[in-house]
Amino acid sequence: MTVRTANAGQLVANLKRFGGEDIAINDPASSSDIAETEARLGIALSEQVRLFYQTCNGFTAQQRPLQVLPLASLRMEQNGLLPFAIFDNKHRLCFDTGGVNDAGQWNIVEPARTFIVTLTMASFWTIKIFAWLRDGRRIWESDV
Repeated sequence: MTVRTANAGQLVANLKRFGGEDIAINDPASSSDIAETEARLGIALSEQVRLFYQTCNGFTAQQRPLQVLPLASLRMEQNGLLPFAIFDNKHRLCFDTGGVNDAGQWNIVEPARTFIVTLTMASFWTIKIFAWLRDGRRIWESDV
């Protein structure tokens, strides 16, 4: 399956079509959920991160374990990293909230290796998620 669109609304359809019963998708986050999370974390979510959570407030996949955390589970770390996804039950991906990149977004990084996994949330939801779910590609071990 090729996922080429940066439309967050298409993500849920693609996940359902690809994973069926294996993937549990949370209902969308409300505007108040997002506002509460931003206040609790002391940050403003980027437009793409906000769009993702307005589409689905996280999800879990079982066959190739992946959890994208719901807003209520997000916790800022002292180093400015915001873990939001866990691959294979142990490999965390984080937003690096210390600054924005050339795409005007937070880099998505794997903190143990401190390299950039992708520059945008749209790339994460259209390419990186499915590289793992479909192909088992260990995206936390390869560069952008």
